[in-house]
Amino acid sequence: MGRHPSPTRCSRSARDVTVTVVVPNWLEWCSDDFIDLELAQPGLVVPATVTHPAFSRPRPLKCLPLVDGEPVRLLDVFPTTLSTVAESIDERFDVDPHRRTSDHWMALEQKEIDRFQSKLIKRIRSAGDRRVGPRFLRDVIRVSTAAAVFPGLT
Repeated sequence: MGRHPSPTRCSRSARDVTVTVVVPNWLEWCSDDFIDLELAQPGLVVPATVTHPAFSRPRPLKCLPLVDGEPVRLLDVFPTTLSTVAESIDERFDVDPHRRTSDHWMALEQKEIDRFQSKLIKRIRSAGDRRVGPRFLRDVIRVSTAAAVFPGLT
């Protein structure tokens, strides 16, 4: 692997940051290898780190490439929590992870991704009136699909 660029740093004054949670098309996209090879190496994302006194450690994220004069666009690309869903489906169907091609497996995969997205949106809406600094949570966290954020990714 090539050398990773230094993480993007954003000053404390960047209060209008929005974090977009990008929901994958497929669960295999939730791996670090996929993100490094398919998104970072082609330059679709760059590393970013969020720090705050309330965090026990800095939180690694990604961001879209920086554009002069535009705000930093932070992403939680294909949340790693979804990677455990594939293992759960494997257990349900007693499937070897290298054989995730059956119609039943793929249908359940799509159902679980849709369920994750739906529950995340409901959770953000239900807590949307909570303040994050001067803003509301519903204005800080967005949910989007891979097709919308990375239209050429297949």
